[in-house]
Amino acid sequence: SVGLQFKKILLLSFDYEYIDYSQIRYREDTDLNEMDDVNTALSDYLKPVGNIKTGAELRLGDLSIRGGFTHYGTPYSKNDFNKDAKHYSISSGIGLRVNAFYFDVSYRYSVREELIRAYDYFDSFVDADYSVSKITTTVGFRF
Repeated sequence: SVGLQFKKILLLSFDYEYIDYSQIRYREDTDLNEMDDVNTALSDYLKPVGNIKTGAELRLGDLSIRGGFTHYGTPYSKNDFNKDAKHYSISSGIGLRVNAFYFDVSYRYSVREELIRAYDYFDSFVDADYSVSKITTTVGFRF
């Protein structure tokens, strides 16, 4: 993570997150190693990813304006039918802080594009592309 602040007016942030999904493991309470096949399949179909998160905030007196972008890497290996899956978010917000009162409103637009195998025994796939919009508000008093 890196964050830069300029004269209490501008804040810039950058985060990089590394996750190795190929190391996911299921465990059984018994000594029968019944999950070995599942764990082998997870190692074959999943891979490490890098996620990137960026943001900025501009303060103009009592008013703050924010924006951000997040890109999540696809955890599916190059041999998987979902190797080109996408997942990202764009966000923005505005906040007002006067004395002990504050009000914030934010908007987030998220997109996810991937395939889902419709049936286990057929090579039939369904596009599971969707987007979600969220608006969040916060009102508060500091005491």
